[in-house]
Formats: sequence, C-alpha cells, structure tokens
Amino acid sequence: MSKNTNYRKVAEEKGKGTFTFKDFEKQASFKLEFYVGKEALVFMEESFFSEAGVKLSNLHNQESVEAALYGKMESGLNIHIERLILIQAAGLKEGKPTPLKFKVFSPILVSNEDLKPTKDEMEIHYDITNFDFTGCEKTIYPKGGWNIDHFSVSFEGFTFVIKQVEKHKEIIEHLRKNKASAITAKIIVKADLKEKDKLSGIVTEICEILSFATGNSVVPITEKHFSTGKFVWSQTKSMRVEAFRSGDQLIPDFPPKAIREFTIKAYPQYKKMKQKLGLNIIFNYYLLMKSNPIMDVRCLLGFILLECLSSHAQEYYMKGCRPIENSMKKSKIKHLEKILPKSNNLSRKTKAKIMEEFGYKFPTLPDSIKRLMDDGGMKYKKKEAEIWKLRKEFIHKGMYPKDTTNHVQIYRNIVHFIDRLLLHILKYDGEFLNVANGYESERINLST
Repeated sequence: MSKNTNYRKVAEEKGKGTFTFKDFEKQASFKLEFYVGKEALVFMEESFFSEAGVKLSNLHNQESVEAALYGKMESGLNIHIERLILIQAAGLKEGKPTPLKFKVFSPILVSNEDLKPTKDEMEIHYDITNFDFTGCEKTIYPKGGWNIDHFSVSFEGFTFVIKQVEKHKEIIEHLRKNKASAITAKIIVKADLKEKDKLSGIVTEICEILSFATGNSVVPITEKHFSTGKFVWSQTKSMRVEAFRSGDQLIPDFPPKAIREFTIKAYPQYKKMKQKLGLNIIFNYYLLMKSNPIMDVRCLLGFILLECLSSHAQEYYMKGCRPIENSMKKSKIKHLEKILPKSNNLSRKTKAKIMEEFGYKFPTLPDSIKRLMDDGGMKYKKKEAEIWKLRKEFIHKGMYPKDTTNHVQIYRNIVHFIDRLLLHILKYDGEFLNVANGYESERINLST
C-alpha cells in the first residue's frame, strides 16, 4: 500500500464465503478493501478459465451483474454484504489470473456469533472522519498515566464521549500534507440496544454540527457494538467524504473547550430547525462552498446556499401563518401610478390587486434573509447589504463582475455574512472566527 493512503484504510480482510447471484451461487475466497471516501471493493478469487469465471465474464458484457456475499473472515467473524456490483471480470495479467472485482453498494455487516451480549446495554462506538480538535477532558489509564484527548456532551438523556483515535496528531498532520481523509475520532455512548436507531440519528446531527464548526466532512463511517469490552457487531458504510482542509474553521481551536461549548449550544436549535429550514442541506452547500478550488464557484455556491435557505424560510413562515412580504410591492405600485394616466380612478386596493396578478408575487432573496435576520436578532454590518448587488453576476453568469480586483475579500465577505446568519439561526452566543477580518475572534451577543 502506498504511503499516501495508509490512514484512509478502514479495513482489509480476507475470508471465504458464498456469492449469491441471480441464478446461481458460488463459494469462493474473497478479499475486502475499504477506504474512507470511496466505495469498498470485494475481490473474488476465481479462475479466468473456470465455469463460473467464464459465465460471469459473459454476463458482465451483456448486463449489470449483482451479488450478495455471506461468509466468514479469517478472524472468525461473520460478514454479510447485501449488494455488490461486478465492475471487472476475471482476466489474465502477465500470464497470471486476476480476480473478479466488485463495488460495494450496501452496508458491510460484521458479527461475532460466538459472543452473545450479556446485557441489553451496549457500548457503541462510531468512527468519524476529519475531526481535528484538542480535548478538554482526561482519559485516565488503568495502569497509570492520563491523556487529555476527549470531551463529552449530553443530549436527549445520553452522554456522548467524543474522543481522539490513537495517533490523532500524526494522522491530522498526514491529512494536512496529503489532502486526504481518514478516521480521526470516535463517538462513544452507552445505551440500550433498543435505542440504536435514535442514537444513530443524534450522532449524525452531532457530526453535521461539527462539520459546520470545522469546515470539514465529519462523517460517521463505522458503528461498532461492544459487550463487556468484547466486539459483538459492526456496520460500515461507504460515505462521500471531502478531503481534509486545515485553517478554515469557524469555531476557534482554543480554548479547547470552545468546540464543546459550541456543540452544546448549537444542538438544541439545530435539532429544532433542521427540517424546518433544511439546515442539513444548507450545511452541505456550506462545505461545498469552502472546498471548491475555484473562487468564482465558491461565491456562486454561497448564493445558491442563500437561495436554498430563502426557499425553506418562505415555506416555513407560510406554514406558520407569517408569510414574508415582497418589499418591492410598494415601490411597484408607485411605478404603476406613474405609468397610468392621472385621470385614472383606480383605488389603491385595485392597484395592489393588479400588482399581485401581474407582478412578481414572491418575496425576494433579501426579503427572506432579512426575516431570518430579524427573528435571530441579527443586523447588517456596515456595507454588508451590498453583497446582494453581486447576486445577479454569480447566479446568472457564475463569475465575478468585470474589473473586480478584490476577489478574495469579496468571497470572504460572503462567507462571513453566511457564518453570522447561520450562527444566529442556531442561537449561538459565543466566540467564532471572522474570515473577512483575517480570522480575528468575534463574539455574537444575541438580542434580547
């Protein structure tokens, strides 16, 4: 394995099992390779000249070939993969047979059937990607010594310990240099197995908040269950994970407790508003905006994020019987009055109906965002409202206006406005980094 992919590897396992195809089954040896940020691969050891090898090669040339795998790994653990798709038939390379190659399109389930849980309460570990942080709580080792490598948060009756993996600093340094992604931390919680689905949802939301705070793809990849310290079951998923990026976080690294405090403060409001305002989608746009290598596209994605948020806001306020009004309505009526002859006898109400019928009925982007700002206690900074003048250029042309000289600062101004808006929506009153002012620390004081 190359040096650049060491930390991306989640698993490499060998074993024997049954591959179930549409019309037949085949027992064979296999090898599983799984890396962060791309689909897992399964290699089926089958001779190019065998009956099964020839049959699968012929089918592969005609249609998509799917299979399921049930088997036992060399470690003695059972493995089950519900959906594999053949991407490369068996062949010959330098006179030697090559295996059939499958991509994995379902969770990888691993279980220890020899070990039954001794009690309903389990310790569940979620391996998460690209989360770089400094712990603020101690881990005390049984044989002596300690390490400040984690912090804990409590939500909905559960306590979640967010802890660095071994060699955390070494892995982060590797990711900085190689623009890769890897498992850097884990979330640990003790709970009844009946709560597994609920816990998975909470962990996903914690990771979404951490992604926003750090500007990185913090994603739960593997879920592992332990009973009295012994492995029982795991589920690993292929998830899209952007390469790690450093130095562009929203919440400061220091003091170490800052990220913990942000998570605690942001979670309740994020939970409440996630569906109402589509905040999980907004956070995805936020990561895409920050990770795109082209500055024009970053700005475009920033305005797409605001348009998306605006659309969710209009629907949200409409359902709450507080529809957002179009601020241009009054000015349009005045414009109509200038066009009509002075002798017209149309009432103000009639003119308003004319505008409703033939004018643009929906609130503008600034109208929707202003309502969110007002409800969150946020006000425009000096010249901040000028970003709306750039909307047309980026949304319709996808580029900076001609003769622009301060490209980076314009982008940073857009990001800073989005940062402040989302932090106010989350009702966060604390420190954050002002990207528009050289990442200087700034505090939000929510209006009473």
